[in-house]
Amino acid sequence: MKKRAMITGTQVALMHTLKQRLGMNDDEYRDALNESAGVESSRDLTFTQAHDIINGWVNIAIERGVWHKPEQQRISRHSALANRTGAFPTVQQLDMIDREWAKVSRIEAGDDRNKALDKMCQRILKKPSVANILRRDVQKLVRTIRAMKSPTKPEGEHV
Repeated sequence: MKKRAMITGTQVALMHTLKQRLGMNDDEYRDALNESAGVESSRDLTFTQAHDIINGWVNIAIERGVWHKPEQQRISRHSALANRTGAFPTVQQLDMIDREWAKVSRIEAGDDRNKALDKMCQRILKKPSVANILRRDVQKLVRTIRAMKSPTKPEGEHV
């Protein structure tokens, strides 16, 4: 009888990373394993079962915008600003601002959404665009954007 190849340590680590990215708690994770392969623990999966589950979870994570396949990694619209130093934010910080803005903006992706973010920078930080903000401005801008997605109480409701 041929022995089946069992899950690898890399696959286990990837499954746990995907579990976190998909926001699964331990019970949901175990239910998903049981439903997919009839096991309680990832250590009981075969290599092929783990591969199939990982592929399914990666697709869900991509749809939710919490995962990117390596070939889907996009080049940052802020790449040209990568060599700035000192008081300027990093490209990663500018990308984070873009991601947070994408969560709250009512404008679909593209130049119009970027222009709306630039207008917010002008209004909040008195800077003409996100490319002109300083490192010290990042936290204030991100807090402002995140506050926009916070649930608000309906008018007339009092505490």
